[in-house]
Order: sequence, then C-alpha cells, then structure tokens
Amino acid sequence: MLAIWRTHGLPDLLREAAANGTVLAGISAGMNCWFEASSTDSFGPLAPLDDGLGFLPGSACPHLFGEPGRAEKYRRWVADGALPDGHAADDGVALVWHRDTEYGTSTYAVTEKPGGVAWRVTREQGEPHVIPARLLGSTVAPRISEILDAANLLGLAEIGAPSDEFDAEAEYIASGLPACTSPDDVLTLVHATFVHCFDSDGESAAEPETPSTAGPREQYVDVARRIWNLHASSSTGRNRSF
Repeated sequence: MLAIWRTHGLPDLLREAAANGTVLAGISAGMNCWFEASSTDSFGPLAPLDDGLGFLPGSACPHLFGEPGRAEKYRRWVADGALPDGHAADDGVALVWHRDTEYGTSTYAVTEKPGGVAWRVTREQGEPHVIPARLLGSTVAPRISEILDAANLLGLAEIGAPSDEFDAEAEYIASGLPACTSPDDVLTLVHATFVHCFDSDGESAAEPETPSTAGPREQYVDVARRIWNLHASSSTGRNRSF
C-alpha cells in the first residue's frame, strides 16, 4: 500500500488535505501508515517495519489484544530499540490526534466497546502507560468543554482562543471520570490533564525553577467542583454533589 501511494504521489496530497482540516483515519494497516514505524504482518510473520509516512511520530501497533503475540512483541521491540516509542490500540479503539504541532498531539482515545484499551509504550518507562478510552456515545465531554471554556482557564479568552480550545482536554477528563469517586479525584484528574497538555508532559512542573503554564492545583478547584456535579448527576456518576 505504501509503495503504491508513493508511486502515485498520494502522501503529498494526504499531507495537504490534513493541513486543510481533513480528518485522516484508518484501521490496521490504515492506522500503521501514518506513523514513522509499526508492527505489521503485511510481509508474513509479525515484524517491525520502519517505513511509515511519518505524519505521526514514533511507532504504532494495531490489534493490541485482538491477535496473539501483538502486545508482547510490540513491548519487546520498543524495549530493544527495534521500534521507537509509540502507541498501541486494541480492536474497536481509536487514538485521536490533533494537528496543533508539527506532528500533532495524541490527547485521548475512544472506544466502541466497554473496556477498550490503548497504550503509550516507551523504552525508558518499560511498563505501558494505559490511555483512558471514552466510550463512544458519551455526552459528557462537550459539557466539560463548555465548563472549561467558561472558566477562562489560562486566560485564553484574552487572546481570542476559539470556544472549542479545550475539546481535547475535555475528552481526556471525560474518559477518566468513571474512575473518580470523590471531588478530590476530579481535581487531581483535571489538574494532571492540564499539566500534561500545557507543561510538556509535566516537565516544567518537575523543575521548580521553571514556571508552570498550567498553574497550581488550587486554580482548578471551582472547575473540578462543576465537573464533579456534572458527573454525579450523569448515568455514570454516584448521584452526589457538593
């Protein structure tokens, strides 16, 4: 597929389409193609492939638990350097990327079935980081986005940020809400989400001399309270508020 696309100049057209706002998507090989490298059985036995389009950084692994050996081999190939750090998705799970940097940033996952799993796998970390996956059909995320936007977090309203500026953060928060059992859990989730998205994965937070763009945890208390009340009144909440 990649060879045929390149012969006909399709990658340049796809890159132009993405730059103009077209959503690019795919499953299996259609997931692998966007990354720099991947885990594939296109040439026979499952093997690492370092020949992707490179629209997204690192490596990809589809069918995480849907096919024998996928998860174990992917972790091993990242650990020994055969594949770069990357992302894996189970069948029925989609990783969502937003084109807000040169490559874009993976911010959340969605799933069409309860319990769907996505991973972030790095050589340094060793153990996979589970990316919370929001069950499709949830109506909570858009309402969370409205709460975040109304609170004018980080002062983005003053610079004319669009009303959907926090959609990605809202999706991530919504995916983590089912695990929250208290308002403090929501506060931790919301603050950690903003640190991850605005402080280079928390690097500035880990260095006291570097100011945090996300700001202190206390800054998110009121927002967390509103989100907790929304969660508590929803079908997935505990029917509690404060």
